[in-house]
Amino acid sequence: MFVENILIKDFRNVKSLQTSFSKNLNVFLGKNGQGKTNLLESIYLLVNGNSFRYSNNESFINYSSEEKAKVSLIQSVFHQNNLKYNLKMTIQKKSKEFFVNDKKISSAQIQKKFSVVLFSPESLSFIKESSEFRRVLLDEFLSSIDSKNVDIISDFKKALKNRNRLLKDFRDAKIPKPQFDPLFDSLTELYLAKAVDLVWQRLEALDKIKGDLNDNMQYISQSNVDIFVDYVASDESFLGFSREKIAEKLKKRAEELRSAEVSSGSSLVGPHKHEILFLYNQKDSRFFCSQGQQRAIILSFKMAQIVYHRRVHGTYPILLLDDVLSELDSEKRFRLVEFLEKLETQIFITSTEIDAVENLNKENVKIKYLDNGIIKDDRD
Repeated sequence: MFVENILIKDFRNVKSLQTSFSKNLNVFLGKNGQGKTNLLESIYLLVNGNSFRYSNNESFINYSSEEKAKVSLIQSVFHQNNLKYNLKMTIQKKSKEFFVNDKKISSAQIQKKFSVVLFSPESLSFIKESSEFRRVLLDEFLSSIDSKNVDIISDFKKALKNRNRLLKDFRDAKIPKPQFDPLFDSLTELYLAKAVDLVWQRLEALDKIKGDLNDNMQYISQSNVDIFVDYVASDESFLGFSREKIAEKLKKRAEELRSAEVSSGSSLVGPHKHEILFLYNQKDSRFFCSQGQQRAIILSFKMAQIVYHRRVHGTYPILLLDDVLSELDSEKRFRLVEFLEKLETQIFITSTEIDAVENLNKENVKIKYLDNGIIKDDRD
């Protein structure tokens, strides 16, 4: 799988840009704020539908003084299994639309077919951030290894949204209690079924990745460190639970928190509240690891995701590295570069300095120099 080219119009600081890519290594160079990450982000958006940066639709649109653009356009040709796919995305103030070969489809359908793995400075800090970031990390892995997981995640989010809407309406006295109770019981039954599906897939994924994760951490750190990932809900580890046990635990917790949920107007039980803990030599990495060790853990997880994707699908995902190499110390940078050199896949890297990528021994390299959203120099 690889991206052949891209066309971007009125996206962030890019007014109009069109360029082609190498099947192997592509490097976007330039000073900070010149559009390197925007170019990388456009590829990520096409596949995932949402950005890896905090954004709303309006922030994507380039409102130039000349035309006052109302829509952003990203268009690209992807190759997979000897077939070509024309992907297109339009972004308006209140909506995003996706097309493949001129047929309108959902973002989830694109995500099922194409896979990208992102390394970013933000992702390297996931250990010390809130639990939401680690749930996103795990759910991205789920989506990349099996297309059915895209639906499982989406179905849970829809059930959660509907349940929260009902709780909020009742709290705000928009629904009388005789009408609320049977509706809430019915929605809760469906909601818990979707929650069990997602928790089960998360636990399965952690089990599948644990060997590669530990091996990668030892490779990066060059030490015999032990990495263990725990899945915690209501202060209890769910590792080793059967589907039936998960369902029993979630149902019991929902019964215990019913009054609190009704009072707060929101769902307080479910996988959106669960914690993923990375244990470093049996200690919580949030509190007992240095920043360098925390970054090594996330790198190890991403590397394990890439290797597992290859094992399942027979191909590697496209890799996006947003100014990551400069964030790593020399030893970790060397280990990551050594890992990347072994992969037969398309890689995109942003950097302020060519020195950060000069050790990558890849053929067919394309280097693009960006200045204020414009490619000033494009060379092989």
